[in-house]
Amino acid sequence: MTVSKRTYRMGARARAAQQTREHILDAATALFNNRSYGDVTIADIAAAAGVSGQTITNHFGSKDNLYLTGISERFIPRVNEIRSGVVAGDVASIVDAVLAGYEESGESTVKMLAQADTFEALADVAREGRKAHHRWISEVFEPQLSQLAPRRRERLQRMLCVLLDVHTWHQLRRQDGLTARAVRTEVTEGIRSMMAGSGVHLSE
Repeated sequence: MTVSKRTYRMGARARAAQQTREHILDAATALFNNRSYGDVTIADIAAAAGVSGQTITNHFGSKDNLYLTGISERFIPRVNEIRSGVVAGDVASIVDAVLAGYEESGESTVKMLAQADTFEALADVAREGRKAHHRWISEVFEPQLSQLAPRRRERLQRMLCVLLDVHTWHQLRRQDGLTARAVRTEVTEGIRSMMAGSGVHLSE
């Protein structure tokens, strides 16, 4: 079967457009990870990606849409990848996965959350992120949470969400200056203490 030159050119253009789109996403992700959302402009992203501002608008429409695309196509898949090896009920694997994610993107997440009240796009991301965090905690700690009556379960789940929240990591790691290993120990022991205090049976 012969492929026409027109078909080949259209395919080449489509591949080039996709490469440009990915390059823009890479540049935007790097900028958003290192600077506050409000400090990053379309012009900044265009300069980093080596394209025009109009090219970015053609691909993504706006800075908000570009940021949200980065969350859905870069951030969430990476978080899912890191957490894919977690074993439900295994405190060590849960803590390791959460903290590994924070070591990669915790700083940018804290910056984003600090501006969530100012930018609507960030507020939506923050709100959905909290919901996802709570759902995940409920799922991975189900073996322990299922041992408790509803009120105790709700309280323990809420406290687990706090102890495994990015702000807790930031407090221990950045403000208190603990090493990653020390943070892991503090968080793990905190979880085990909370569970023991709630009457959860802990396997060795």
